[in-house]
Amino acid sequence: MLLVPQCAVVNHNRGFVEDLEISEADRVVQFATVTFDASVEEIFPTLESGACLILRTEEVLEQHRFLDFVETEGITVLDLPTAYWQTLLECLRESGRRLHPAYAGRSLAETRHVIAMPDVGPT
Repeated sequence: MLLVPQCAVVNHNRGFVEDLEISEADRVVQFATVTFDASVEEIFPTLESGACLILRTEEVLEQHRFLDFVETEGITVLDLPTAYWQTLLECLRESGRRLHPAYAGRSLAETRHVIAMPDVGPT
């Protein structure tokens, strides 16, 4: 078990909010399970900024369903594991759907951010 001081978590959360410019207008999906430390990056910065935390279910993990979920829920911030992001891009190519070219096209409910990075959490 790795113990992380509270001040480190608070500082990490504040940096995450600032870097992504998360505000009370955002809707952030909690993709990681709560047993994985990456969920800390999804839950606490979202709540700290006043944004809305949207919980996903197991049923929406299939890529086509996830895309529908993002549209239906009006998700504006996605923090996805790299492997899932890659399969999601394959799904987009196959289906002809558009998710984003930096979300400039305002597709998928005007989602603002996609973070395609290894989701290893704050520890």
